[in-house]
Amino acid sequence: MPKGREKWITVATCLLAGWMSLGCESVDSQGPLTAPVSIGYLAPPKLAITNELTRVGIRSSHLSELDDKRLKEELTDTSVSGGPIFVQATDVPEGKYSAPLPQHYLNLHYYTDSQTHDYQVQQKACNSSTRDSCAGIDSFHVRCEKTSTIAVLDVSITKVKNSEDIFSRSYSERTEFDRCENDSDQSISKSRDAAFLAILSRLKEDMLPHQARLSASLIQFPSTLTEPYNTQFLRAFQLALRGQSVSACHVFIELYNELKQDFSLSYNAAVCFAVVGDLDATDAAYKIAESLANNTDKIHFIKKLSEKRHIIESARTQLNALQQSRTQAP
Repeated sequence: MPKGREKWITVATCLLAGWMSLGCESVDSQGPLTAPVSIGYLAPPKLAITNELTRVGIRSSHLSELDDKRLKEELTDTSVSGGPIFVQATDVPEGKYSAPLPQHYLNLHYYTDSQTHDYQVQQKACNSSTRDSCAGIDSFHVRCEKTSTIAVLDVSITKVKNSEDIFSRSYSERTEFDRCENDSDQSISKSRDAAFLAILSRLKEDMLPHQARLSASLIQFPSTLTEPYNTQFLRAFQLALRGQSVSACHVFIELYNELKQDFSLSYNAAVCFAVVGDLDATDAAYKIAESLANNTDKIHFIKKLSEKRHIIESARTQLNALQQSRTQAP
């Protein structure tokens, strides 16, 4: 493709992105356009101590019935075979219970403190109107209230055999909700619920394998693709700019499987394979993109993608080790 046409296509793509209120980092024919995407991957528990636990009974206090049920379901309902095994705690002696007793207890003590204070806001409304506008405006005050909730979850892990504490941590969360006259009177319950869900999310990340996310970018350098492939690439990139990254990735992967020998295409395919969870294909596409990185800008993106590959690969290695330790545990 002639160099002048390359620059025209790059500039046109960026102008279209701007017209659609979308991001675009550069219109220089030597620099890339970028479209943000998110890569999801399974990460191991953040707390190393949970890797040593094979059977943990849950004991909770001061939780509402709904929150207690939600917490235990979230902790025990994990589809990851290598994750910590949480069970309902029981004090029934072994032999009278259909399953082995817990080896450890996860002790959870939850409490909240909510405070509400009143304030006023000024509002305006028409007191009379003509056909097209207000003839007069009244100003009045509306009473509102702000509810602040501080929630704390104290967590400890103890050995069943000798009641020895092997871990303790306190999670806290602060939330605020505003309610004015004529709003539904649910500010306290909403505030408490939001605080509990935030703490539960952090507890799960500490105790269980969980979905983590990395930010990445699809890129568009001046293309070496011939038609109609270049047009398909540009359309896919526009989908990515509009936030339709999954649809864009399907196109990039299809083009890559057929062509491969273009830096932007191979790089985007490497990112997209990570987006869909195919890490082996990510590595293959990455190596091709790396071999085609012939300037500073391209090498910069290769380094960024390399960092993300190492994070995901490290997580996969840790999860595999965790699963093996569980399989070998008595």
